[in-house]
Amino acid sequence: MFISDQIGVIYRVQDRKAEVFLDIRGQFPAFVFDPGIATGLGSFAFHPDFVRNGLIYTAHAEITPSTPAINEALYEQVVIPNLGTPPLYWVLSEWHATEPTGDRFAGTRREVLRLKTPTTAHGCQDIAFAPVTNRNDPEYGLLFIGVGDGGTVNLKMPALAHTPRSLLGTLLRIDPRGKNAPGGGYGIPADNPFVHSSDPLARREIWAYDSAILTACAGTFRLENGSSSSTSAKPMSRKSI
Repeated sequence: MFISDQIGVIYRVQDRKAEVFLDIRGQFPAFVFDPGIATGLGSFAFHPDFVRNGLIYTAHAEITPSTPAINEALYEQVVIPNLGTPPLYWVLSEWHATEPTGDRFAGTRREVLRLKTPTTAHGCQDIAFAPVTNRNDPEYGLLFIGVGDGGTVNLKMPALAHTPRSLLGTLLRIDPRGKNAPGGGYGIPADNPFVHSSDPLARREIWAYDSAILTACAGTFRLENGSSSSTSAKPMSRKSI
């Protein structure tokens, strides 16, 4: 079993003993886990073929950009009020373990994508692969990324998370091993709902969107009828399913 903490460590737990498997602290100068609400190491996911390909994915928060975010253009069109919380950059990383069965990670890392949220609230805190193991299944190897509203409700700008033109308040679905996205860092599945949208500004990565804060995509499962369910949360409200 593997578990993580918010300050940047993934642990391997065996026989009730936790040992460090991957520690991302110190690897990213801009890594931030304060104030601890929606920062730090958000989530991790092992590729379904990890034992053979050694691929692990993580989402973590950074306080300053090192490369442009894929949704940077959104912030060129709106004025974000300053409420004392800086924007965050959520980075999806792919880690390649040279020895997948090793006790501690050793290998290389590449940046898959990064996206920007306007505040330190409700970020990118859950990623999960489609729960299928059949390599012939079209869902195999596709990664779901839950992106919160980024605090837009707190900013009194909820409309920023209720449009397919924004990545805020969305559930993204990508192929992390693909290359057809702008920049070539990941792939966009051909059957994503906005791939053929007539709106040129619609984000093709989006699988679902809402003004709700979709932060728990690990609760997303493909059902027998092809539909899915996901958990979400709203400020000042209960969790919903």
